[in-house]
Amino acid sequence: ADVVIEAAPEKVDLKLALLAEVETHAPAGAVIASNTSALSITELAAVLKTPGRMGGMHFFNPVYRMKLVEIVRALETTPETIAVME
Repeated sequence: ADVVIEAAPEKVDLKLALLAEVETHAPAGAVIASNTSALSITELAAVLKTPGRMGGMHFFNPVYRMKLVEIVRALETTPETIAVME
């Protein structure tokens, strides 16, 4: 996969564990994103060995009708990661 989007319940410990696990299985160049609407993307990215590949992609509901995605940059998110999410 070129992009992996985490959409687990809004529990920071759960998301941190899941993101760390995702990084071990995702291809090296894959973007890892979170669909969180409340948690810090910078805090979530800190669990990754390569935090620059992490960003936020918050989809609004109902997803199939809303043509809007909020893109959130963490402190270390790279321009290349943002370009993929756009």
